[in-house]
Amino acid sequence: MNAFINISDSFNRKFKVCVMTISNMFSKYASVVKNLRGVILTDPYLDSSKVIEWLIERFKYRNIGISQMLIGKNPKFFSRWLNGKPFIEIYHPIRETSFLVGVLEDVLGFNDYVCDSIVLSSIYISPLLVVNAELFNQILKVSIDHVELRVRLKVKDWKLHLRIADYTILDMYKQCIEDAEKLWSLNVELSRFIKNRSEIVGRDKKRYWRLSSGELSEGVFLAYFDAASLIAKKQLEKLSILEVLRKLPIDVAAGLSIVPVVNLSCSVYD
Repeated sequence: MNAFINISDSFNRKFKVCVMTISNMFSKYASVVKNLRGVILTDPYLDSSKVIEWLIERFKYRNIGISQMLIGKNPKFFSRWLNGKPFIEIYHPIRETSFLVGVLEDVLGFNDYVCDSIVLSSIYISPLLVVNAELFNQILKVSIDHVELRVRLKVKDWKLHLRIADYTILDMYKQCIEDAEKLWSLNVELSRFIKNRSEIVGRDKKRYWRLSSGELSEGVFLAYFDAASLIAKKQLEKLSILEVLRKLPIDVAAGLSIVPVVNLSCSVYD
């Protein structure tokens, strides 16, 4: 009970003091979402220039989103890559989805900018591209499955599998969101809900057969992160987190898709 009180109080406090300006963001969302090919996540206090420049040089003409919150952590560092070079600043299309970030902070204990980037990846139907190994491993630990990398990737392989990651979230999105909306039902069977999400991922993993066909040990290429399953598990642990989630309108389920999280640090940059 005390755990629930702490979560609920924290959520209410964040809900009341949130001052993000989201007016007219839905029209901007509509203009961006179609052409977005990923959402970048990096530690704003570490110099990730090398990886970002590698990404820019080899994946031209791809629009990559970066959260307003992440930019705000280190505006000077990110400014050189904004305005489509290659980053596009992305926002929450409606006010309520920004409050979902606070729920995930309480569930995961992650930094706010990490939770924000995860939610926006779902909303913008785009894979999350993680620059730093430490951040990726943090997400990997709570993911529901992953794709191991047993081959050395060349640029053409990166291009292919980043495109496949894009298909991953696009193809599963409708079912994921419809399932996530069931968390607002008092009759949801949580164990079955968690199993269904795992089965979705099990089917999708077959897309990445090329990456597991070798004998090398290059790490993990991709993790499947599912905030909705984590919320369901917390509820089964008697933390009553669903009572907190249900204070939000069901529209925030748009931020609860399974998100493919790509590890950009998992191989040598050719």
